Amino acid sequence: MKVSLSVLLLLLGVVLCAGQALLVRKSIVGREVVYGQNLVINVEIYNVGQTPVYNIILEDLEYKIDDWEHVSGLYSAKWDRLNPGQNFTHSYVVRPRPLTRAQREANLLAGNYPHIASAIVRYNEGSATARQQLALSSRYDYLRILGKGESELKISASLKDWSVFVVLTTIALGLPAGAWLYFTVHYQDSRRRN
Repeated sequence: MKVSLSVLLLLLGVVLCAGQALLVRKSIVGREVVYGQNLVINVEIYNVGQTPVYNIILEDLEYKIDDWEHVSGLYSAKWDRLNPGQNFTHSYVVRPRPLTRAQREANLLAGNYPHIASAIVRYNEGSATARQQLALSSRYDYLRILGKGESELKISASLKDWSVFVVLTTIALGLPAGAWLYFTVHYQDSRRRN
């Protein structure tokens, strides 16, 4: 269901952007964002047009120095040509700067939500001298960043759930298996005596 919905949305985006040659998708690699831990950002650029695209320039410079620490990779990239049906992927790593719980709560009350803005892609469609066009990537308006303690609590809660599952499964399967074994052994012993 999710796959068909995302294919439908991608096709709808292609139809709505018929004049636009590039689709840009920005995504976070990983399940959760934790203060002080690395976060991999992927920017994927797809040429959905009918002609090649030239002078592709990716700029993703919206990371506030106070909120994010640069770990590796570049926030910008440049490619000479992207043919129809092809794509590029650009990755880099950032790390949310650790904040105390009081600082995080103060930021949220002030409306300073952690976010990841759109990447900007400039390109020339059709020829290298054509008029420059602009494409924006997807973005994350509000990003829930967990503290290290919150992340560890989620992991320990998961371990607790699995241990309860193992105990209950052992009981549910062990009692019938034990009863079967007990009656099988005693039934065979009683047959031997007779």
